[in-house]
Amino acid sequence: EKLQGKITELELKIKEHGHEFKALQDAYKNAKKREEDLLKKIKTDHTNYQKASEMSSKEGLELESRIKSNQERKQKLSRIVNTKAQSMFEQEEKVYNDLKKRMRVIEKDRDSIRDTIKDMDKQKENALNLAYKQVSKDFGSIFSTLLPGADAKLVPPPGKNILQGLEV
Repeated sequence: EKLQGKITELELKIKEHGHEFKALQDAYKNAKKREEDLLKKIKTDHTNYQKASEMSSKEGLELESRIKSNQERKQKLSRIVNTKAQSMFEQEEKVYNDLKKRMRVIEKDRDSIRDTIKDMDKQKENALNLAYKQVSKDFGSIFSTLLPGADAKLVPPPGKNILQGLEV
């Protein structure tokens, strides 16, 4: 029993040390990544540091005063200029472009509807022409049967077509 208790105690310590080891590994990875990030930053900032070290104190003071004046100018302009205008413009531009796109679709649909109406008008005229010829023929036949030697037919009025009416 004593040995069993000792074994359990040692197993717990092993697990505990395993967790500590894992935590240390994670901390090491994080530190290594941070070191790499800092090295990258140092490399990119190195050129700026070189320029700054090459700058004379007069140039440094001049640069510092330009920075301050530009910051002051920015603060003054921020009171006057609407900073949200750019985002509002972008939103309105999106709406405008969307409406233009819809307009093109509507114009395309309108043209399609007009073409369909023209086709249907042609079909209607052809059907009426066919019906006109058949009715005129049948009317003439019936009329000549009822009154032998007589002739009758349907014709459009002078200067008009069959769509504008017919007369006997």
